[in-house]
Amino acid sequence: MNSLSPQTVPIPVLPLSLAADSDEPCHLYCLNCEAPLDLHIPNPQDPDCVLGTCEECGAWFLADLAAGAVAWLPKLKRFVARRGVPEAATREMAAPKVDGICAA
Repeated sequence: MNSLSPQTVPIPVLPLSLAADSDEPCHLYCLNCEAPLDLHIPNPQDPDCVLGTCEECGAWFLADLAAGAVAWLPKLKRFVARRGVPEAATREMAAPKVDGICAA
């Protein structure tokens, strides 16, 4: 039996400044260490929803290019272990770094 009860986990959501109508590739950078993110499209039928993973620090992000927003996904094992708020959700968040043009 699982002793965990349902809890709410705060997830920071930040705006993205994107330029539309271009064939240029999109480059997003980690909000934690500023390394380039590896971008994945989990659902080919919704290409505006992009999962970004950081090879350097292991952070994960969910970006909605159509909405112009990015969310920092917390590492739940840290949340569950501390029974508190993830460190990423309590830090002052800067605007995401975007290089190139992302078509929305």
